[in-house]
Amino acid sequence: MYYTSFKTYFTKRNIVISLLYLTASFIILNKNGIQLGGEAEKYIYNANRIINFEELSHGVFGLFYYVYSFCVAFFIKFNLPIILVSVLQIFVSLIAALLLQSCIKTMLNCKRTATFVFIAYLLCYPIQKWNYFLYSEGLHISFITIGFCLLNLLVKHYSLKLLVISIIICLAIVFSRPTGLLFILAFLIASILYFRNKINRKAFYTLNIACIATILLLMFSPLSKYVNPDSLIRQEIICQVPTVHTTTNYKEYNINGGILPALKVIREEVGVGNFIVLGIKKIVNFFGMFRSYYSIKNNFLLIANWMFYILAVVGLFYKTTLQIKFQKLMGIIFILITSIGIFFTCDDWANRFVAPLFPVILVLASFGFYSLYSLQKKQC
Repeated sequence: MYYTSFKTYFTKRNIVISLLYLTASFIILNKNGIQLGGEAEKYIYNANRIINFEELSHGVFGLFYYVYSFCVAFFIKFNLPIILVSVLQIFVSLIAALLLQSCIKTMLNCKRTATFVFIAYLLCYPIQKWNYFLYSEGLHISFITIGFCLLNLLVKHYSLKLLVISIIICLAIVFSRPTGLLFILAFLIASILYFRNKINRKAFYTLNIACIATILLLMFSPLSKYVNPDSLIRQEIICQVPTVHTTTNYKEYNINGGILPALKVIREEVGVGNFIVLGIKKIVNFFGMFRSYYSIKNNFLLIANWMFYILAVVGLFYKTTLQIKFQKLMGIIFILITSIGIFFTCDDWANRFVAPLFPVILVLASFGFYSLYSLQKKQC
């Protein structure tokens, strides 16, 4: 098993890269501080409610941000500088990058590809940006990366200890952001497809029941209220920015929201054709990341990350071995499920919602990098 020896991580190359990353991170943090506006106010408010043993705001919605709110509450309770939350996010991000590197190295048996992913993760602007915000994305992205590595290890080398650790991380994923359920659903679907002929009937049916339960939870529990019919009527691509004239107001936590009301709105008011066209625009906006209100420099910085998309597409055509079949399957399913969700929701003005996908995009990109690197070696 890997992840068992710390010697795997404390190589000279890893130490140098890690020190450079920490140095650059703390220089940025010292210069700009941690951003406490916007979404951060919600976590500070809920953190104080946790300290005072009060119910979280927005009920069940607040519950699915509990891990991050509790983290903020810890720093507030013990009168620690809130900037230390950002320090924590930076260190957890580094741990996630090291685990991802080890995962890639084991899958492909290629140190160069593993190092490429390690550096790419630490330089990836859509990932690292949120470490300097008091937003749940910072830890959530790291949890997803760690969870992806552990779940793939669990598939290959099952043990009770690893199962317990994986469950804890999965709970952290789900209760740091509600979209963590999409990650769990992707794992369950990938497991069903991967193990359909490899496990006993009882285990196979258990996976199917868990998968159905997760889908029902997403569609018919209070979490479905995130699908906001008002946003569909206003034909919003960016949340709270309507693209058509309407008197309908946007409510982030709409008690009248859900899948069924949204389908009714699509059928009776928006139209299926308009819904599909709008959904495609959302996909372009979501993955494209550039914004008309960003500076040219900022847009170029975001567009530079398209390189990972290109490598990921190349990686899809990389001849899949049994060693990486599950990893590729889970990554593709996670991206597809999220893309379906985009059609029914709106995007964030600052590209927050695409960020949790980047760890799996980097995994797929590693396959592309490895296939190109292998091809180059053969030609030399």
